[in-house]
Amino acid sequence: AEQARETQAARKERDRVWGEKHREDTDEQLLSYVKAVASDLGQTPRKSEVIGGEYICKRIGSWALICTLAELPLPKELKPPKRKELLQYLNSHNQEE
Repeated sequence: AEQARETQAARKERDRVWGEKHREDTDEQLLSYVKAVASDLGQTPRKSEVIGGEYICKRIGSWALICTLAELPLPKELKPPKRKELLQYLNSHNQEE
């Protein structure tokens, strides 16, 4: 468990650093990056399998929402995002443009 915690801390730090480098990226760029990782893996990645996954969740929302927006099949353990979450994201996103 200690090693897992350490790994989680290291991953959070790695994702934070990645996030700083990609702060200027649009949500579309972040979603296409997640799609590219999925393509490389041959399956929808879990958040922990994506460098920057923590950052992308902070920016966009739940991992289920990110997979849905990226048009990727949800990993088995995830439930689809709530309609409210999806609508909130889409509404806030459409007002920016």
